[in-house]
Amino acid sequence: MFDFDTGKCVCIYILIIPIVILTFLCPALEISKLSVFDQTNGELVYNVWVEYAYLALTMSTIVGIYIFYSCLLVIEKLSWYFLAVACCWLIFPFVYTYFTLNEMNGIPFLCPSDYPYKTDLIFGACKIRTANLFCMWIYFLLLTMMLPLGWSIIRKLRLVPDTQVAQP
Repeated sequence: MFDFDTGKCVCIYILIIPIVILTFLCPALEISKLSVFDQTNGELVYNVWVEYAYLALTMSTIVGIYIFYSCLLVIEKLSWYFLAVACCWLIFPFVYTYFTLNEMNGIPFLCPSDYPYKTDLIFGACKIRTANLFCMWIYFLLLTMMLPLGWSIIRKLRLVPDTQVAQP
C-alpha cells in the first residue's frame, strides 16, 4: 500500500472545505452584484466583458468540480481543462480588480455606514461588491496554496504502480 505524505493530505483536506464553499459563493455573489447594479438605473455601471468573463470562470470552476468527482477515472484526459481553469484563476483576479477598481464612483471600498449613499440599494450594491472581491481574492490565495500540494500528490501517484496505491 502506498502512503501519501500525511501533512500534505491534511493540508489539502483543510483547504478543500473553504474552496468548495467559495466555488459556489463566488458565482452567487457575482450574479447578485450584476442584478443589484442593474437595479440602480445606471448610477452604478459595470464592465460587461470583465463581469461576464468572471461569471464564466466561476461557472467553469463548478463544472470542473463536477467533472472531477464524476469522471475520476479519466482525470488524465481532462488535465488540460483543470490546468486552464487554474491558470485563469491565477491571472484573472488581477485583471478583474484592475478593471473594477473605480466602478463605485468614489464610494470607499469598505462601504462605511456613515457615507452619504444616494439610496439603500447603492449601499447594498457596495456591500455585495466588497464581499465579491474579498471572496475572489480569498479563493485565489487558497488556490495558490492548494495547487502545489495537489500537483505534488499527483506526481507521486504517477510514479507509483497501480498495485501499490491503496484500493477502497
